[in-house]
Amino acid sequence: MMENEFSLPDSLEVKPFTGNLEKIYANKLPVSSDTQIFFNQIASQLPSMLAANTLSSSNLYTIRFPKGINGELIRLKQGGFGAMLRNPESGRFVGTASYFPVNTASEVAVLGMFSAMSVATGQYFLTQINNKLTMINQKLDKVLEFLYGNKKAELIAEINFIRYAYQNYSSIMQYGEQRVATITSLQEARKVAMRDIEFYLHDMDTTVNAKVSHGNDLEDMVQKTFAIHESVDMAMQLYAVSMLLEIYYSQNTSQEYVTYLQHEFDSYIEKCDKHTLHYLGDLKRRVVEGWNFAPMRGRFDKSTNLQKLENEIESLMDGNSKKYEDVRTAISALSEPAEYVMSIEGDLYYTKNAS
Repeated sequence: MMENEFSLPDSLEVKPFTGNLEKIYANKLPVSSDTQIFFNQIASQLPSMLAANTLSSSNLYTIRFPKGINGELIRLKQGGFGAMLRNPESGRFVGTASYFPVNTASEVAVLGMFSAMSVATGQYFLTQINNKLTMINQKLDKVLEFLYGNKKAELIAEINFIRYAYQNYSSIMQYGEQRVATITSLQEARKVAMRDIEFYLHDMDTTVNAKVSHGNDLEDMVQKTFAIHESVDMAMQLYAVSMLLEIYYSQNTSQEYVTYLQHEFDSYIEKCDKHTLHYLGDLKRRVVEGWNFAPMRGRFDKSTNLQKLENEIESLMDGNSKKYEDVRTAISALSEPAEYVMSIEGDLYYTKNAS
């Protein structure tokens, strides 16, 4: 091959864009200023990646990754590209390895394209889950109102870190050592979430089975149970987002790894829903039975509390896991065929998963 010749790898396709302009303009990817500079460099290489006489009349190009954007190298600030190093015994990420290519400008652009687009896509999908999860979209003082008990401080500290990792994803991904440290902290946050879920479920069991002697006790039992239920939900959100961010920061989308995490995640949702339904059912029974005894009534509002319980039970039976559909979509997107449109000016548009 001549020095100035360049052939595209099998994992990348580039061709002139011929689709619907209005459809793609709605999905412009938000990128940092540093990434935009790099996309501008990629855009300048697009014509040279095409065969002769195939230039785009609209100055828009389709970029397709048939195997998904997984296993990419990360462009390093000092130049070259990086890969993650994992300790095979602990499973933790312990460092990075750097590669410094000496290829043509087009090859460098393609290598960087993998990582830059992966980060931009990650930011796109992280934005999609924002409106579904209160842990991310509500102010911390509001989140604090949900939390209960002596795990409150531990949980809010991890939630605060997850929000930081979520908001600064694009920036942190550019710095290998900071990225490794963030992944380690995400793994710790996931363990804290699992531990707190177990704690709160046990606490809910204890609460709904406690002895009561009058209506005020019953009122306290209902209020405490719902406070615990909110805390379980927050811990579950922490678990979901920390798992998602670990995958996005590591860019480890090997089938075994992702399948394991998804199976564990679905098992936890099922476990939480099953146990919570059981405990709320027990509480409903106690509210109905307790009201039959005059001393239990006191200032207890049976109608309001019973309706609240029935609404929550119905919601759980309809499927609490629907809340996490965007999380599942964000995980699967990295390993599925993906398609983009890039303008000659370097603007990037995501056209959803390629068919």
